[in-house]
Amino acid sequence: MKTKILTIGLAAALLANVGAKAQTAILSETFEEGSGTALAGWTFANDGQTNRWRVGAVAGNGAAAAGSKAAYISDDEGSYHYATDSSSVAHLYTDVTLSSTSSLTISFDWKGSGENGFDDLQVFLVEATVTPTAGEPLGNPLATFSGSDSWRQASITVPALKGNKRLVFSWRNDESLGKQPPAAIDNVTVTGAPLTLIPSMTAALTAAGTLQSVANIAGVQKLTLTGSIDARDVKFMRDNMLFLTELDLSGATVVAYEGEDGTYPWWNSYPANEMPQYSFCNVSSYPYFAKTSLTSVKLPAGLTSIGEDAFNGCSGLSGNLTLPAGLTSIGSGAFYSCSELSDSLTLPAGLTAIGDWAFENCSGLSGNLTLPAGLTFIG
Repeated sequence: MKTKILTIGLAAALLANVGAKAQTAILSETFEEGSGTALAGWTFANDGQTNRWRVGAVAGNGAAAAGSKAAYISDDEGSYHYATDSSSVAHLYTDVTLSSTSSLTISFDWKGSGENGFDDLQVFLVEATVTPTAGEPLGNPLATFSGSDSWRQASITVPALKGNKRLVFSWRNDESLGKQPPAAIDNVTVTGAPLTLIPSMTAALTAAGTLQSVANIAGVQKLTLTGSIDARDVKFMRDNMLFLTELDLSGATVVAYEGEDGTYPWWNSYPANEMPQYSFCNVSSYPYFAKTSLTSVKLPAGLTSIGEDAFNGCSGLSGNLTLPAGLTSIGSGAFYSCSELSDSLTLPAGLTAIGDWAFENCSGLSGNLTLPAGLTFIG
């Protein structure tokens, strides 16, 4: 049985520090009321796939709750078995509505042997506007599971989120090798911890990539940040600081980072002293999601470049934009549709390149624009 319990809405969350309390239970699914490909509130994206999601008793029941059924992969509409010689990508998903949580925990029972890196269970939490399609992988998962033919329990913690999300369990396999059985899941729960709103905070990071470990950081509205930061910290500010309005990075230093946990949806290399590409514009799904809550930003003093689409769509940014004196390049789409920026724009003397559409639709900018003598490229 699936139970959805909606947490308090945005307006109530804003009153959290005067007594309002968020509920913590968001979703509970035991699969006991499902059969075949019929399960209320869930969608089976199986079309055209040999190995498909089903609900029934053949895979057994996970240990977290009593019952007899689970969701599992089958190649013949019944048995708990998959065809290792027929590549498949199948999705099972449901929607959850989140208010303001400091962290989200997704827990479930799972099993499945498969083949490490090729035949496995993947878990995603995407925007509710993303529609998983059978045969097409979704991209970078929260976690991947394989290598167990007996039930195990998993728990995934995600930093602060709000809005309508889609929880997706995906099975994928290639057309060679693989070990039975395929994936099965049971007793899915989603819970959220209440968010504490903090009007302002100054935080000094001693190591880049550690912003999310700062106590109560998710609820900060005005943040002054010093020390070393990298693309992981910027991603956290973009996706998980739900009420961030004013950001002062003038005392921070951007250091290099390589990996898949930055602002780009997949693995990427981020250079030092660059505001990362997609800093405050999430392109992991379409349509893109910009950080429209952000009203002002002070860039790091030592910045030499601003990556592409760094502030694309940040329509809440207003007032004067001050660019660091040492800036040499501005990426394409960097301030696209930042329509509330106003007053004149002063370009640093050492600027050499401005990418395509860098200031497209910045209709509030006015006055005379002086181009630096060393400017060699304008998109």
